[in-house]
Amino acid sequence: MRARIEKYIYIRTADVYIHNFECTYENVGVIFDIFAINQAIMLIGVRGNESSFFDKIEKLKLKYKLNCEKISSDVMAITIHSNLKSGNFFRDILEYGIEGVMIYFISNDKVHENFLGYSRYKERKLIKEGLADACVGIAFDEEIVSVFFRKEIYNVKQIVSKIKEIF
Repeated sequence: MRARIEKYIYIRTADVYIHNFECTYENVGVIFDIFAINQAIMLIGVRGNESSFFDKIEKLKLKYKLNCEKISSDVMAITIHSNLKSGNFFRDILEYGIEGVMIYFISNDKVHENFLGYSRYKERKLIKEGLADACVGIAFDEEIVSVFFRKEIYNVKQIVSKIKEIF
């Protein structure tokens, strides 16, 4: 089934939703390529036994910064500062079977340093206030990708046409 794309354009931001998205490493990588960003902060929701997720991270011997914050009794928010193009980290978290991930493209170093303080903000607020340049949310079970971005940094027509061309 072909992907269905919705777009919503606001004063300073835009939202693009890709439905029926096949959540493979390659397809997610295409989204990263569209935004031409390698560095990101990922907020990963891990349900249940997060220790096995940490075991996986340890086995990969990745270079990353890890901060944790308990969101509820069964969800751990893990903030990872990582290079999206190096290693197999993103591929491995896809194989791990997590339910979803939010990937924030942030160019401001101060926001990088204090991200957990901002992580409870809604994605649109981070974008609208200029704390993030773009955000990609992936709901693996629902096969939906949500993309939020600042219009002064990214051209809406170009982003949407690239997504339509590829998917």
